[in-house]
Amino acid sequence: MRRIVLSSAFAKSPRLSHFLRYICNEEEEGRQDRISEQSIGIAVFGRSPDYDSNADSIVRSHASRLRHRLREYFETEGVSEPIVLTIPKGSYIPRFEPRNAAPTLPTEPEQTARSLSDLNTSEETAIQLISSASSGRARYQMEDQFCNRRCNCTDVDRDARLTSEGNA
Repeated sequence: MRRIVLSSAFAKSPRLSHFLRYICNEEEEGRQDRISEQSIGIAVFGRSPDYDSNADSIVRSHASRLRHRLREYFETEGVSEPIVLTIPKGSYIPRFEPRNAAPTLPTEPEQTARSLSDLNTSEETAIQLISSASSGRARYQMEDQFCNRRCNCTDVDRDARLTSEGNA
């Protein structure tokens, strides 16, 4: 975590750094059950204990920025880090995973398709993910996203390429 907060992605954002340090320290101390929007609002952003998190979205908006900065860090300066730190959507509890861990696919087709576009995957890994997609719609969306991201080809080119690789 120290390298992350000292990185250029976090250097000019003391609030995001404080947010990250707070949730990581809570997790490290075994207090995951205390990591909540309310506790972050109080500890990181100085909100009063009775503030209404439904009316004040500061924690949610900064969590979104934090997730984006973490992705940015691990795609650039932290590309060689053996452990990747993420904060899954819908939670504020940090997750530490080995970089080489196989990505897990969500169960909903739309989430599956979005997850591929968020991953910085190798072509081989992406093709394996596409092949394992449970629904035809999710698979098609993933193929389309992957192909457009990698080679900017047309649907016809994509279909021919995937067919030649035995993945159509």
